[in-house]
Amino acid sequence: MREDILQALSELIKEKTELKAEKIELGLVDDIENSDKKLAKLWDNSNKNIDSISDLDDKVEQLQKKAESLLKNLKSDSSKMSKERENATKLIKNFTKAAKELGVNINEVPAITRLNKRLDESYKHNETIKDWIRVATQITKI
Repeated sequence: MREDILQALSELIKEKTELKAEKIELGLVDDIENSDKKLAKLWDNSNKNIDSISDLDDKVEQLQKKAESLLKNLKSDSSKMSKERENATKLIKNFTKAAKELGVNINEVPAITRLNKRLDESYKHNETIKDWIRVATQITKI
């Protein structure tokens, strides 16, 4: 009888040990499945981020091309404005000389007043253009 009890206890311990092993194996399978789900989610998320960066890269490329075009236009505007200021300065000088010879007060000629004002403003505006040329140049180098 004692042997029967020992045998029964031995079998119970054996069954309990096997159940623990099965429980451990099931726990590992759950961990494996969770890890697989996490990796799949990270994969999907990283693909979305890659797509977003790719879209941004395309937009940056388009903006760089636009900045290059605007840079070219700004440089042209600055050059043309400089030449026109030289022309305007000569015209004012010639007009002032002629007006003096004729005894005309140049301050009474609205066109000269406007041109003098525009000439002063164009020097300031050209500094603004130069600032934006620097900005556009930086954008094209991104």
